[in-house]
Amino acid sequence: MILRRVKSHSQSVFLTFDDGPDPVGTKPVLEVLAKYDARATFFVITDKAKREPTLIEEILSAGHTIGNHSADHAYRHLFRGEAHLRTWIESADQGLRAQGINPVGFRPPAGVLTPHLLAAARASAQPVVLWNERFFDAVIPWGEARARRSAGRLKGGSIVLLHDRQRAARVNKFCKTLDTYLACLEQRGLRFEALTNEICSGVQR
Repeated sequence: MILRRVKSHSQSVFLTFDDGPDPVGTKPVLEVLAKYDARATFFVITDKAKREPTLIEEILSAGHTIGNHSADHAYRHLFRGEAHLRTWIESADQGLRAQGINPVGFRPPAGVLTPHLLAAARASAQPVVLWNERFFDAVIPWGEARARRSAGRLKGGSIVLLHDRQRAARVNKFCKTLDTYLACLEQRGLRFEALTNEICSGVQR
């Protein structure tokens, strides 16, 4: 099962943040989300989550949800066989559950999909959660002009890919752009919801 958009939620936008939790970028992102009473989903790397339990608690206590973004974000796993990939996915899931997290689904690093990975996700009963809007903000600075263009055309039910792991020098600009993005979407009457297990598994899709 692959989720790219939640068509049944036509008045909502699903913001997702990858590659954290990050000691530099996650807190400022949480502050912007709180300003708009926005809920989002953080696809975290399990090894980082273990090192940053306080950030995980802050994410959850603010009403956001968490997804599995692998144990280590290492691309070498993506081209292995099904058995290896299943172990990789499930070990990350178990690590998150040990921290009291019920992950909403699995998002592979860079969204890479292979037949073996999809088979492993199915065998692990993990919905694969992708997106239908992205900015490549992990490598290209995200600016307000691009944010405004996206906000003007974005359809309800969209899943937006962003990254709370940002270079320290980019965090302020990223958060200012995120603020602009949320303001523009709010002006269109769109709400900001977190993905849930029910949505990702198809129960509420």
